[in-house]
Formats: sequence, structure tokens, C-alpha cells
Amino acid sequence: MQALSTTDKILNACDALFYVKGLQAVSVDQVAEAAGLTKRTLYYHFKSKDLLIEAWLRRRAEAARTETLAIPGSAMERLRTAFARLEPQVVHPAFRGCPFVNALAELADPNHPAAAVAKVYKADRLAWFAAITEELGKPETHAEILMTLWEGALARAVITRSPESVKAALTAAELILA
Repeated sequence: MQALSTTDKILNACDALFYVKGLQAVSVDQVAEAAGLTKRTLYYHFKSKDLLIEAWLRRRAEAARTETLAIPGSAMERLRTAFARLEPQVVHPAFRGCPFVNALAELADPNHPAAAVAKVYKADRLAWFAAITEELGKPETHAEILMTLWEGALARAVITRSPESVKAALTAAELILA
């Protein structure tokens, strides 16, 4: 088994801290400690907390993008699978909603480097929905509706801690795509 790189150790620590506690609530000292590194080593790899946050979100975006693009099947099968994969996430005790929306909400600066990562991720998700609607021969506006259903399911699940919002969003998606 290959040892984790220092960067991976740092970003894994960010996963364990930033998503659960929030970006502003977590210090660089806490990240370094969780990674089992000195603060100096952390700053060697990431020159600022802002760049650390950006790298963390970029890694999450790439992982989510890769996972989504790898879903096999027809357009409707891919859509159903994507929504089905949300269900266990939203009932997890550490679920706090979409990390990209959370980051944008916490980072008041629209020019923060992580804001661009979040916006690109959301544009990629919308493009994925657009590919689904195009494959089904549906109007381009349906992609925006699917994106809204997806986002709404995530937001609602933060409140309910139930997969019902995900199921309802999928039912609505199936109705508009029928």
C-alpha cells in the first residue's frame, strides 16, 4: 500500500474539518494537527488558507465530476443513479448540504479563489443535466429545472435529514422528462 502524499494528508484533514465545522471555524493550526504535520509544512504546500480552501474544493469537484461522468446507462438511468447516490449522503449525521454552496455562503468575497472553483463545479453539473435533457430530446430549459431540483433536494435534506426530498426531486424530474 502506497503512503499518502503530504498534500493528500492535508486535503484529507480538510475533508474531515472544513465540511463538518465550516471554513471560518477551522484554523490552519487545526488542519496541520489533523494531518499530523507542522504548520510550517502545511504552509510549504499551501501558501495561504485561501489557497488551501481552493485546493480542497477543487479536489472535491474533481472527485464528484469523475464519479458523475462514470455513471453508466441511458440518460434516465444516469439521472436516477445520480439521485439515488444522494440518498445515503443526506441521512449521514455529518451531512451539511452542498460543500460548494456552503463555501460560497461562508466566503463573502466573490473573488475568493474558491468561489471560481464552486462556480465552475456548478456549471459542470448544469452541463451534465443539459446532456441528459439533450439526449432525451427535451428543451434546454429543462436542464435548469433539473439543476434546481437537485439543489433544492440538497438544501431541503439539510433541514429534514431524510432522503424524501431527494426522492421527491427525482419524481419531479421524471415527470418533466416524461
